[in-house]
Formats: sequence, C-alpha cells, structure tokens
Amino acid sequence: MYERARAIQERLVALRRDIHQHPELGFRETRTAQLVADTLRSLGIRVQSGVGKTGVVGYLGEGKPVVALRADMDALPIQEMNQVPYASQVPGVMHACGHDAHTAILLGVAMLLRDLQLPGQVRFLFQPCEESGDDEGKSGAERMIEDGAMEGVDVVMALHVGSALPTGAFEIDAGRLRHPEPRAAGHPDAGHIGRPDPGGKRPERTEGTRMRVGPDDHLAREGAPLGHHLMADALADFEEVHPGQGGELPHLAMEIGGDPISIQAVRASRPVPSWT
Repeated sequence: MYERARAIQERLVALRRDIHQHPELGFRETRTAQLVADTLRSLGIRVQSGVGKTGVVGYLGEGKPVVALRADMDALPIQEMNQVPYASQVPGVMHACGHDAHTAILLGVAMLLRDLQLPGQVRFLFQPCEESGDDEGKSGAERMIEDGAMEGVDVVMALHVGSALPTGAFEIDAGRLRHPEPRAAGHPDAGHIGRPDPGGKRPERTEGTRMRVGPDDHLAREGAPLGHHLMADALADFEEVHPGQGGELPHLAMEIGGDPISIQAVRASRPVPSWT
C-alpha cells in the first residue's frame, strides 16, 4: 500500500495545487465539486452530485458495514500573500485552512481503495461549506445530512492537516480528538473566521468567540487544565485575519467541557501556513 501511495504522490500534489489555485467559498464549490466528481468517476466509483447543494458523495462497494470518509472543500475569504506558483488566482479567497489538502487526500484514498476487495461500502463525503453557513445558518454538513448522505452509515472518519506537526507525522486518538467547542463570554462582536458577524446581528453565531487552541499558543490559564491540546495547529478565530499576522484577545472567561478556564491572552503567533 505504501508503494502504491508513493506512486500517486505527484498526481495528488497536482490535484491539491489545482484546487488551491481555484478556491471557492461555501456553497459555491462548483468547480471543485466537478473536479471531485470527474476524478471519482474516472476510478469507476459511483457518484452523486449536488448533495447538500454543492457536495459530492462517492460510493464504493455495497452492503454493511458502511464506513464514511469525509473531507471539506470550501476556502476562506482571505487574500493569499504566499509567493508560490500555485497561489490563489481568486482575489480575496484562499485555501488557508487546508481544505484543498483534505480534498486531495480523500481522492487519493479513493484511488488506493478502489482495487481492494473490501467488505461493505466505503462512502466518500466531500462536504461543502464547513467554514460558514447558508441564509438559514446551516452548514454543508447539515445540508448533506438532510439530503441523506449519512443514511445507513456505521462510522465516519476524517482528518485535519496541522502545521505544528512535522511532515509525515500523525496524531490519532480514540473518540474525540478535540474538546467541545470553547465558548468565551464578553466578546459579542467576534465569530468564526469564515463567518464573521460584527455587531452580533446573528447572535446564534456570536454567542462567544470560538477558538482552536494548539500547543504553540501563548496561553495563561487558571482553573482546570486543557488536558491534551485541541488541534495540532495553533489557530485562534477572529473577526478578521490576514496572512502573516497573529491576533490577540483580552482577558476572557471561558468554559471548556463544563470546566471554567480564565484566559489572559491567546495569540496565534504563526502566519497562515502554505501546504505544498
């Protein structure tokens, strides 16, 4: 399997860079979805398009168990500053969260699994709009579920790239790898990087600042410890983030999994990474 994976490496790098050059925001991933569908069909995998608006589902095999593998496809409203040949060609839009890599990785998994005699079904879920929501506040995951993408699924697996880990390293844990979403009180005009909501016009989105805390964040805390870190890459979500810049929040009272934690300051000290 390792040698087969090495054999498709150049193809996957090319796919990822193609997607990186043509980023699309949530529920606008038409080009990306077409690329995914065409690639799956070329492998002989049955494809269903338009699932959850712009999502794609691939079906390999039949019967039970049904194992779903998921990747997200959407980009972020960020201007890319990286000086690389495959930089974003769309002004103000960039794959800054690695979803281009996730999509290419899952296509690579499809390439590796298609010739294996596996019991049951592998279902490939290419999700749109992970970073934001539609006019009803629903994400691509919710819309895909509404369209039946999860019917009969026994287990779902996914991954997230992380710039804090060395190339080739993986972080695996049983059950949840991330804590429940941290909620920060007293900062009503902030929100997720992909769906900022200045002024609290959508209170359900800005109940509190959402942060992903990694081991390299500069963190002062009181109360219960975080336990294992939430994600491999250190990233805090702010109302607006520009590549190459970090951000800092004032003192916040937070609660993680019911445990009160006092955060003096959180800084995303590293620039938005570029995955090659």
